[in-house]
Amino acid sequence: MIFQFAMEHPQDEYEFWSYSLFTNLGYIQDTFRPKKDFSIPIELKSGVITYIGNIIFYPQGNENGYQIEWTDNSEYDLTKFKEKYPNYNWSSLEKNVPSEGKNLTDKLIEFK
Repeated sequence: MIFQFAMEHPQDEYEFWSYSLFTNLGYIQDTFRPKKDFSIPIELKSGVITYIGNIIFYPQGNENGYQIEWTDNSEYDLTKFKEKYPNYNWSSLEKNVPSEGKNLTDKLIEFK
């Protein structure tokens, strides 16, 4: 499943530090959370559209369990965003796709 979204936030320094994925298949339910703490910083600036990339979750992605793949798919994404949000000031766009974070061990997050 692909979910594309744009959100407005005040200028500040943020971090992506956790996630929770819930699945419900009737009798079988499960919630996936990271096994270890991590921090991926993201800076947002006033008056600027910041593209942070795609986050792909693999609940059982490698030998250590959960894994996230963070990729720059801006060529495709921005075409769709410009169609969906034509009134945004796209000339202010900055790409700020994270490429590293803190406390990322056991290949928890892979940046591509």
